[in-house]
Amino acid sequence: MDKIKVMVSSTVKDLIGERQCIEDTLSKLEFVEIVGAAPYAMTSVSLSSAQNTKLLAQNCDLYILILGKRFGMERPDGKSATEIEFDAAYHSCLLYTSDAADD
Repeated sequence: MDKIKVMVSSTVKDLIGERQCIEDTLSKLEFVEIVGAAPYAMTSVSLSSAQNTKLLAQNCDLYILILGKRFGMERPDGKSATEIEFDAAYHSCLLYTSDAADD
């Protein structure tokens, strides 16, 4: 049986606890493979990180987006990296919003 590829996404500097909780819970399931920036942080890939995460978002079976109060780092085109991932993965999204206070 193939594993379900799940990508958990949020802005980088906040929502770390929420993202980690979801990843910890899903990683206990034998049929789930977590994909995204974190598993690749320790490996070398031939694409830029933006291209790589966009491709992972396009190819995942489930994309979980955690939204908070921050927009994230704005790129020259006016979008954030998280927004680009979302656009690439819109076919398989699950959204969660957080009202957590900014630290």
